[in-house]
Amino acid sequence: LIAALLAGIAMPERVMAGYRWLIEVVEQFFEDRKTTYRYTSNVDEDAEFVPMQFGYLPEGMECEVKTVNEDYYNILFIDEGKYYFEITQKALNKDFKRLYGSNVEIYYTEVIIVQTNIIKLMQDGNKISFSSLAENYHIKGQTNLPKSELIKILEHIKIY
Repeated sequence: LIAALLAGIAMPERVMAGYRWLIEVVEQFFEDRKTTYRYTSNVDEDAEFVPMQFGYLPEGMECEVKTVNEDYYNILFIDEGKYYFEITQKALNKDFKRLYGSNVEIYYTEVIIVQTNIIKLMQDGNKISFSSLAENYHIKGQTNLPKSELIKILEHIKIY
């Protein structure tokens, strides 16, 4: 127990990577262009929800809408009506099922790695949707910002 505690203090990134097996993701595709994601987590239901912090936002982005409760955080940033960036953080401390109403085969899809997290990007014209697991959270959102700006925002998000 003491060795595990010392390893967690000395190498927190490696220990957290070892805990990734605690979250299981099941992805199913259906013929009617629906994609279902089921997340199962062994994280304690009493675990404290910590909203993400933004280290970078493009100049001129202002917070328009913010929703926070015990296991959910949603925020919308708008730049004078030209650009928008919406992101949602959902705790994975219990079984969670999400149904998406689109088929990724009809969009340009790309998988990138940011801060050791795998992020799925789906692009339709100038709109980019993204989805990822980070720590014990499901992060998803959409934007019409350029892809380079989206990646820069995602690189600077902090989840403690």
